[in-house]
Amino acid sequence: MVKDISITAVLAGILAAIIAYCGPLLIIFQVAQLADISNDTLMSWVWGTSFGIGITTLFLSCKFKIPIMTGWSVPGTVLLLSLFPSFSVGEMVSGYMIASIGIILVGLSGQFDRLMAWIPQGVAGGMLAGLLFQFGASAFKTISVSPTLFILMLSTYLLGKRFVPRYHILMVFIVGILYVLLTGQLQTDKFELRWVTPQLIMPEFTLNSLLSFALPLLLVSLSGQYLPGMAILRLDGFHQAKSRPIMLVTGATSALTALTGAVQIVQGAVSAAIATGKDCHPNPDKRYIAGISNGLTYMLGAFGASTIVTLFTVFPSALVAILAGLALLSTIYSNITIAIEDKENREAALLTFIITASGMTWLGFASAFWGIVIGMGAALLFNPKLRIKFN
Repeated sequence: MVKDISITAVLAGILAAIIAYCGPLLIIFQVAQLADISNDTLMSWVWGTSFGIGITTLFLSCKFKIPIMTGWSVPGTVLLLSLFPSFSVGEMVSGYMIASIGIILVGLSGQFDRLMAWIPQGVAGGMLAGLLFQFGASAFKTISVSPTLFILMLSTYLLGKRFVPRYHILMVFIVGILYVLLTGQLQTDKFELRWVTPQLIMPEFTLNSLLSFALPLLLVSLSGQYLPGMAILRLDGFHQAKSRPIMLVTGATSALTALTGAVQIVQGAVSAAIATGKDCHPNPDKRYIAGISNGLTYMLGAFGASTIVTLFTVFPSALVAILAGLALLSTIYSNITIAIEDKENREAALLTFIITASGMTWLGFASAFWGIVIGMGAALLFNPKLRIKFN
């Protein structure tokens, strides 16, 4: 394992965790405000979430030697914004537990891998390109609020890509941090470091928690996390990756960490894209180090949960947006290329890309889900070979 360690892979894992903490973590804080919980309870939520992600990512990446990244269900967390404050924290915990058991059952069935094998490469590439396109576009939108930072980081990206391609993201990261430090934008005085004791929360099983939260959470996790997460692994050449062990490990871990108020642990999607591509390491067999690095970062985050709770106020949002967008450019390009090169499903791939990139939501499902559904409908209509395979 030691001989496989590289700076770029280690950095990819750390960046994926930082981007998650500085972005989607804000949704957890919004939910906590609506639920009117104490700061200690919020830290318990962050502890359980970080520990669950860290231990599952470490285990899966080490066991299979693949950068299998886990994360929390962002679409599932958004569901809670419409349920609190009338929803109770106990009902939230029971919803997480029921949805996690559902993930385990889907994993045991083995049907998810069959679904992934049936989806054409072009449609999968179109969905991933559309999903990641939003992050790339967000990076360029920051020029209106932080033009100097944007120009500096973009210039570093282009020059690094031209002269030292293996380390260009590392250079962008260093330049961005140095700039915010020198301009006084990194508010280190807001860090708070103290030991966090997880709080056990008793689940409250109700029909409301089942129908209003658990079942929608299960569906959005499968469509918004596991589907793109598995597609990313397959498209980057990790065809040996199977959904069953990932679902069993994340589902079982999530069912336990839910008792601390932790968000459901699922397979990572956007974070995985940072670690599975060529920018992580030219050799795919050595990219699993990014998963180990990511897992260790989350484990540190668990025991420094008090710091993580205030972390989102330390890094400027523009820095995080630019870093995420530039780190994903190569992956966006790769998936657009895959979508274009699938001649038999080009129309379906185009539809999938546009729908996913639109960010639309309907009936509680995110754009990635509708991109796949409508894209697969078009693929079945225009591609007779796919209809035969389906039958």
